[in-house]
Amino acid sequence: MSNDNMALLASASYADFKDIKNTKSIQDALKNEKMFATQATKFTDT
Repeated sequence: MSNDNMALLASASYADFKDIKNTKSIQDALKNEKMFATQATKFTDT
């Protein structure tokens, strides 16, 4: 796992995921935790 992915995972650990089967819902939760849209997309893609 790259350092970038570990940093994304650390940020994501604080997100409140309502629907883990819905990519848009996950990305919205990540953006609520101050993650950039590109980072949220990378998180759900990898």
